[in-house]
Amino acid sequence: MVFRLVLLLTWCCFAHGWLWSSASPSDVDLALEKTIQQQLLDMPEAEQADVDTFGNGNGNYALGVAPSLQEKYKAEYFTCDDGRKRIPRAQVNDDYCDCQDSSDEPGTSACAGKVGARFYCVNFGYRSLYIPASKVGDGICDCCDGSDEVNNAHGITCENRCDEVGKQYREEQARLKEQRGEGIKIRQDYIRRGKLALNTGSDRKAKLNDELNALSPSLSDLENEMRQLEEKDSCAKETSSSELFEQRVDALSLNSLDVTQLQKLIIKLAVELEGGEHLAGLVADELKGSETSTTEEASSDKEQQQQKSEEGETDSSVFWVPDIEEGTYEESEELMNVRSKLEELEGQKQELEEKLKGIDDEANLDFGVEKEYWAIKDECYKAKADQYTYEICMYDKATQDSVSLGKWDGFHEDYSVIKFTNGDKCWNGPKRSLTLKVECGAEELLHSITEPSTCEYSAKFATPAACQEFSSGDI
Repeated sequence: MVFRLVLLLTWCCFAHGWLWSSASPSDVDLALEKTIQQQLLDMPEAEQADVDTFGNGNGNYALGVAPSLQEKYKAEYFTCDDGRKRIPRAQVNDDYCDCQDSSDEPGTSACAGKVGARFYCVNFGYRSLYIPASKVGDGICDCCDGSDEVNNAHGITCENRCDEVGKQYREEQARLKEQRGEGIKIRQDYIRRGKLALNTGSDRKAKLNDELNALSPSLSDLENEMRQLEEKDSCAKETSSSELFEQRVDALSLNSLDVTQLQKLIIKLAVELEGGEHLAGLVADELKGSETSTTEEASSDKEQQQQKSEEGETDSSVFWVPDIEEGTYEESEELMNVRSKLEELEGQKQELEEKLKGIDDEANLDFGVEKEYWAIKDECYKAKADQYTYEICMYDKATQDSVSLGKWDGFHEDYSVIKFTNGDKCWNGPKRSLTLKVECGAEELLHSITEPSTCEYSAKFATPAACQEFSSGDI
């Protein structure tokens, strides 16, 4: 019976290969774990309790040692420090640190503080893990099976909580597995949509170019027609302006005055209106741009004006100006219609050009190995943390209320991380940034937002796009 328990316990230790560090269990450890767990579950409860009783370094296994390293501790002499030192097996776990690499004291805290000093928790019913050697025998139950405190000097007895903890863990894993299954289905749809959109990008681009080319003749024709109508309207406007000028000259009977009279009149107006400087400027402008009339034309105009005055055709008040305002000339209806059509076509052209640019820009974006992130390329996600509202917009920006946490800086670490960088600068600090840890989820969710360093934010982002297919090693 004792031999069987020792054997099963040794196999149990081998079966749990997961480490507290970043190391992963080997395929052999995973296979042994399944086998031994089933064997132990079939044993009577009393015998299962005996298996959880841990020995010291003089037994058939070494306390605090991972299953893959147990063979090393079974020899008569123990070798450490890369083979440079040998000690008797009795000195293993004797609470004295003989080796520089701490490997002779896996089950005590004697080598605490040295590199590599750690204790392996078997944690049958839950997950095996490593804890620092400094936590061994300190009176605190760190391993759920209590194995780190079997030899503590504080009189502390640790209850084996692995069944309870393991049950909670397995329930959580089952929930995550179900969630992952849902996420995988959604991810497949994301992949289908992404590949379809990007594969048809060239077809959409060709169609848009055809539409753009079809607009060119119409645009050219309308541009030519509008130039002709503008020239025609310009002439009409000049004629209207000239007619207005003549009407005002006639209304004031200015042609009946000689040069001296006009000069006196202008000077008198300048004095009365206190606008001499302004009037001088107007005269200078007029001299630059005006055309002088011939003497004959001036004389003829004067005679006609005098005749009108004698016949009573001029208004009695020479200072009356007809109600005709300059600048009120309106474009012809024909010109306005052509201009409206041209603006409409130019709008269509701009819209087509923007769509073509969008296709080119999209082709240069990284949507994942299987284009799985294309489906959420234009989406934004919000989350509340403390008194702030955080928002990320895929392939665009991240914000904290109105404060910029950075612009999209792409995927990193094999699509497990998304970064936003070069946000608003902190006072007396760096520019703000946000790092997202991407994880599998049945729907998109921004959560667990923290600020581990000043103005350097971190968060988790769940999305079906990150859900990978189950492998043969998944339990």
